[in-house]
Amino acid sequence: MFILFDTLVAQHKVEKLKTLGDCYVVSSGVLTSSPDHAEATCATAAGMQQALDLVNQRFSLQLQIRIGMHSGPVVGGVIGSKKFTFDLWGRTVEYANLMEKEGVPGRINLSEETYLQAKKSPLLHFEDRGEVGIGSEGSFARMYLLSEANQCDPRFGLLAEQEAMYGAIAEQSHLMMGEGHPSEVDELQPGARFTV
Repeated sequence: MFILFDTLVAQHKVEKLKTLGDCYVVSSGVLTSSPDHAEATCATAAGMQQALDLVNQRFSLQLQIRIGMHSGPVVGGVIGSKKFTFDLWGRTVEYANLMEKEGVPGRINLSEETYLQAKKSPLLHFEDRGEVGIGSEGSFARMYLLSEANQCDPRFGLLAEQEAMYGAIAEQSHLMMGEGHPSEVDELQPGARFTV
C-alpha cells in the first residue's frame, strides 16, 4: 500500500514526511512554496483512496482509510545528530490529525482553511459536513468532504503503467507470503489512519 502512496506523492509533487504505524503523513507547500498546494494534496488524497480500492480488489479485502487535511503555518526542523529526520510541528499538524480522527471513513475530510484554498480549483468539488465536534475539549469545527466523484477521478489516480507495476509487486508479495496471505490481511480492522 505505502509503495502506491509513495508513487502518488511523487506524481503530485507533495512531500512525504513519515509513516507512524498505520499513519502516512505528507505536506505540501512547506519545503517549496506552491500556490496550488491544497489542490495537489486533494489530488494525492483522491489517488490514495483509489490505490486502496485497487488493493481491496486485488486481495478481496474491505479496508478503509480516513484522510484528514488542514492548512496553516508550521514549524519544521531536523532532529538528531546521528540519524537525521526532518519533521513538522505546530497547531496545524495537530489540527490535521483531528480532521483525520473525526473524519468519515472512506472519505477525504478537510478543514475550512484547506477548503477555502482548494475550492479555487475548477477540478475539485466539495460537500459541507457542517459543524463537527473535534477533540476531547468539546470544541467544534466546520468540516468539508471532497466529493465522491473526485475520489474516483482517474486524473488523480495511478497511471496505467504504475498500476501494472503494482500488480507485479503484489503478485510477488503474495507468492513470498504464501497462499494464506489475503485471509490473514483480512483480519486487520478497517480504518487505517492516514493524515494528509
